[in-house]
Amino acid sequence: MAILVTVGCFVLYFTVPNKEPEPEYAGKSLSEWLKPFDSIPRGLPTKSTFYSIFVTPEVIESIDALHHIGPKAVPYLLIMLRTRDSAFQKKTRRVAEWARLIKPDPISSKDRIRLRAILGFKALGSDATPALPDLVQTIKDGNEDVQNAATEVLINLGSNAKPAVPGLLNIIASPRNKHSRHCALTALWEIDPGTAAKTGFE
Repeated sequence: MAILVTVGCFVLYFTVPNKEPEPEYAGKSLSEWLKPFDSIPRGLPTKSTFYSIFVTPEVIESIDALHHIGPKAVPYLLIMLRTRDSAFQKKTRRVAEWARLIKPDPISSKDRIRLRAILGFKALGSDATPALPDLVQTIKDGNEDVQNAATEVLINLGSNAKPAVPGLLNIIASPRNKHSRHCALTALWEIDPGTAAKTGFE
């Protein structure tokens, strides 16, 4: 009986809810175009010397597809970005890992979806501006990979992302890891140089 319950929870955890029709390009759905972004290591800033190594032909093709889809991608990407694991799903995942039904992973399947969405927004450039309120909330996220990725999208939005300044200042002032603080400070210099100068950091 316990095995049946565990397996049932495992199936429930990985059931994909019905989604609204998503945009397509060249015969592939938006979600399919986003999958190659998984090959980019989490936490690697785009200005890193090593970043270009991970921008494979598949990633370049996906970025081009996002450019063609354009603003039509935003509503669907927002649905992905707002995806969260419930307390039950988090518990089920821990049970499934303990029972060795799945391999342990430092990032949940939902957070992986959210990272794909954020990288999708990054590929859209200024077309991602309508997602700004959600991105501002995302930089407050407890998952640093998700938070840092969202911070880099804000860099692309420049001065339009000024509503994110308070959140960025909180990250800079908090005892977070060096990379998170560096991402936030880099974004702040792009968004509001005057405020960035007052922090005393370069």
